Amino acid sequence: MFSSLFRSDSQPAVSHSHPFLAANQADNQLVAERRFQWRLDDGILVISLTPHRLVDDEVVNCVFNQLAGLLQETGRSLILLDFSRVRLFSTATLGRLVTLEKRLKSMCGQLQLCAIGPEICQIFQITRLDQYFRIHQTVEEGVRDF
Repeated sequence: MFSSLFRSDSQPAVSHSHPFLAANQADNQLVAERRFQWRLDDGILVISLTPHRLVDDEVVNCVFNQLAGLLQETGRSLILLDFSRVRLFSTATLGRLVTLEKRLKSMCGQLQLCAIGPEICQIFQITRLDQYFRIHQTVEEGVRDF
């Protein structure tokens, strides 16, 4: 059931008992609103964020709540976050990344980031979080580094 909520096709999966559900106002059905795609690669949970903008608090909270649910569901603690589609994000996103990384470390896990665009990379440099996170150019490089 869990993997069907993150299918690669464009149709949302429907379930009435999954924690990632949001009420659909139009027809009162519960529809999963996926904010990322994920796969296992050599035991590493590779998560590709799908929103182009991680600016609005609602979107940021949704993404990180879904990530927490995925971690709980899969029991994985080696995570590679792919930012290749993300063009903008807020400081709230930075805070949530630090919190996620600390949570993973407490589970003897690790968070690494990859495919960060130049604009977002500047934010990491200005905040010196480029020294805190391991950041890779590509997903493949990130997977190899684990």
